[in-house]
Amino acid sequence: MKKFAIIALILVVAATCAVGFVGCYNPYTDEENDFVISIAQPMEHVALTQAREAFQESLQEKMDAAGKKVYFDYKNANGVVTDLGSIIDYFVSNKTDMIYAIATDAAQQAAQKTDLDGGTIPVIFNAVTDPTDILADNVTGVSDENPMEEQVKLMQMLMGGGTDFTVGVLYTTSEKNSEVQKNTIKEICEDMGIAFAERGIPDANELQTALAQLAQEADIVYLPTDNLLASIADSVHNTNVNNKINVPIVCGEGGMNDKCGVATLSVDYSYLGRLAADIAFDILVNGKSPSEIPYKTQTEDLTYSINETVAAAIGFEIPQAVKDLVSAAE
Repeated sequence: MKKFAIIALILVVAATCAVGFVGCYNPYTDEENDFVISIAQPMEHVALTQAREAFQESLQEKMDAAGKKVYFDYKNANGVVTDLGSIIDYFVSNKTDMIYAIATDAAQQAAQKTDLDGGTIPVIFNAVTDPTDILADNVTGVSDENPMEEQVKLMQMLMGGGTDFTVGVLYTTSEKNSEVQKNTIKEICEDMGIAFAERGIPDANELQTALAQLAQEADIVYLPTDNLLASIADSVHNTNVNNKINVPIVCGEGGMNDKCGVATLSVDYSYLGRLAADIAFDILVNGKSPSEIPYKTQTEDLTYSINETVAAAIGFEIPQAVKDLVSAAE
């Protein structure tokens, strides 16, 4: 009986170690680490993971060259908001050297919780579209803001070059970054004399109805950089094709375009991750304050792409002008 009890205890301890919140190796007390960087990611998501992996790889190279030992304490909330808060609390309570907060929810919580703790822990955000309300003396980072005017121009090219069409935006109502993009595109469309429609969804259950309704009003649909929509991109495609909605979709994120869009203009999240690594190194090794470093955006090497397989599935012909644009950008 004791043997089974011991085995059970070992399994419990192993599970606890895997979670990383209690017991076992504690990087925060290991004096061999020059720096511990705590990474909070809200969910599994191709773009967010690219921003994390590129950050770690680039910063590791910089630290190695500087002769510094860095430990990355990475935790993923797997889409559970309350878990994300607990992760940030854990980082703050351990007085980490830096928090790398990926996406808006993580960045907001990191900014708020470090502020309550005195604002001494630097926070580097990434994949935040509008960081205005997040910025503080201890907070800076990288925005994944897309060039919205160029997005509308791309849709205009797909629609033949005129203004006699309607742009529809599908977005998640609970994601501030998504709503910001929607509002920006609405303003641009109004300035250009292009009609506009919108549908917001609270969760994936509303996707089918919202997309069908939006397609009744819009000739082309834009999906902003939106965590929920990116995570259900396959469902967007299946809803569009299987339900014969057949509306052309433009995605603000490359990974989404691979699954459900006919075209995209997107930032490179690996590039954004490397930008964040530059900022982190300047703070930790070069001694700069986050308040000295303005947040960065990607202003060059933006990615145009098309998906002729998706276009064929919905019976949409991509204009030659768009194909030429994509070829020129490669």
